[in-house]
Amino acid sequence: VNTGKVAPGSVLIVESLDRLSRNTVLEQMSLLLRIITAGVEVVTLVDRKHFTCDSVNANPLELIVSLAIMIRAQEESRMKGTRIAAAWSMKRARLETHKLTRRCPPWLILSQDRTRYLIDDARASAVRTIFRLATLGYAPQMIVDALHQAKQAAWGKDTAWTVTKILDVLRNRAAIGEFQPHKMEEGKPVPAGEARPDYFPAIVSLETFHAANRSSAVLRGAIHGDANLFVGLAWDGETKEKMVL
Repeated sequence: VNTGKVAPGSVLIVESLDRLSRNTVLEQMSLLLRIITAGVEVVTLVDRKHFTCDSVNANPLELIVSLAIMIRAQEESRMKGTRIAAAWSMKRARLETHKLTRRCPPWLILSQDRTRYLIDDARASAVRTIFRLATLGYAPQMIVDALHQAKQAAWGKDTAWTVTKILDVLRNRAAIGEFQPHKMEEGKPVPAGEARPDYFPAIVSLETFHAANRSSAVLRGAIHGDANLFVGLAWDGETKEKMVL
């Protein structure tokens, strides 16, 4: 609207006024007034209201109703967030008997009764191979090549191994059974309490985990690797496989 891409006389259709913005009530109201002052009509589907400068001037009480709608929506959103946070807090308190979520490392599967994680033997074997090769001094790309030569399938949408996948495995403390619960604060995940040892079935020992991550080859691949701007863009013309630097 400000740049003129949306011309005066246009109509903005929203489900309800609280959908205009996720900011504070005052900011929502300010946004509504700026839009209609610029000549754009706002229509809400829930209550079929039409907001224009003329309609607001003719019936100022509409603004009070609008303000009440925004306040109610924000309170409902706040209460919903509080309930969700409380539910996750209760789940974290029951970690000893029930697993927090179905999401887990790709080499594990949550049991039907949600009390334990089961090991996917094929994927766990790949994890152990990755740590063993890293301990021997293999660089991440060398590990990728070795897994491809062994015809070991990777997980994810792209079943090919990549350096990123290798480093994700090597840095994931879930491989030694550790789990760090998180909670959302201001839209970002932050640790919620201390890490829980023995939460997952351990795939490798703590000594192996540290030895692999101390490997100069692994560190060199993680820190000093050159960024490749063509990742995911270059393909082999015959096999259609992604080309890897």
